[in-house]
Amino acid sequence: MAKKQTRRSISIRGDIYAQVKKFCDAKGISMSAFVEERIIEYLGGGKKTKRSAKDKDVEVEISQHFTF
Repeated sequence: MAKKQTRRSISIRGDIYAQVKKFCDAKGISMSAFVEERIIEYLGGGKKTKRSAKDKDVEVEISQHFTF
């Protein structure tokens, strides 16, 4: 058993899950890889960037739908 947990879970709506699963199955990629890549892209590729007010609004909306 690993000493430190390195993976976490998030919750998404069932309809979104189904869409992501269908897309990933068709592309032959894992759902976790797809979601991780989209998050990295949204956050600026891992680089620290200055965020606009719109980005902060989107971040607040996302936090209302996802639990980390």
